[in-house]
Amino acid sequence: MFEFNLAAPMNWIYGVLVVLIPLIGVAEYRGWFQLEYSKFRPTQGGMSSRLGMFILYFVPIPVHLWFAAAYLGHATLAQWLLCAAMVGHFAKRCLEVLFLHKYSGPIGRFTVVQITLIYSLASALGGYLFAQAPALDGLFANGTLLFLIGEAGNYVHHKMLADLRARRSGYFIPQAGLFRLVTCPHYFFEIIAWVGIALMSHQWAMLLLALAMHNYLAARAWKTRQWYRSRFADYPPARKCMTPGLL
Repeated sequence: MFEFNLAAPMNWIYGVLVVLIPLIGVAEYRGWFQLEYSKFRPTQGGMSSRLGMFILYFVPIPVHLWFAAAYLGHATLAQWLLCAAMVGHFAKRCLEVLFLHKYSGPIGRFTVVQITLIYSLASALGGYLFAQAPALDGLFANGTLLFLIGEAGNYVHHKMLADLRARRSGYFIPQAGLFRLVTCPHYFFEIIAWVGIALMSHQWAMLLLALAMHNYLAARAWKTRQWYRSRFADYPPARKCMTPGLL
């Protein structure tokens, strides 16, 4: 079952997450929190997308390990698997940045700082909460399965985009995989992976974190679909933003 960690620092963390859940999606939708990367990259200035993306995905790895160091020496199998999931998630993204993605423009410097901070806080939260070892039960097993599905699906759709960009320049309408149904299937699988980690951990705070990420990425996917519609008259009108058949 899910648990509330009632240690003193967690009281304000729960409060922040509850506020962030509705706010972060609205902020992205309204343009109050517009991160400058990919299709919404800065028109001038910025830095190399490959370097910026590597920084924001790499920094959370040592952050998580620092918070987990106190118990890794005597960790249970569940704690090792949670650590592997968190570190593996960011390590996978670092490898994709270095060897898979094709970047066509810069990323905003402040955006790199913002995302690095957000991911590092998420990674630190996991490192802190995973000190409370969860049971290797059905919830943990289902979470592990969701995590693996999420990571695999995320990679597959990133690979589809990279293969298309390797054959032609500029932007186009992806048609393979779940791109036939939604604009951003890689976001959909990203959320599945984070929900998987939350289930593995048995911690409500991690589930709230996954929900906050869902709301942000859903708003980002909606803006991405609007971007495509404004540039491609033949963009499929029935294609959803992120979640097949729903959103």
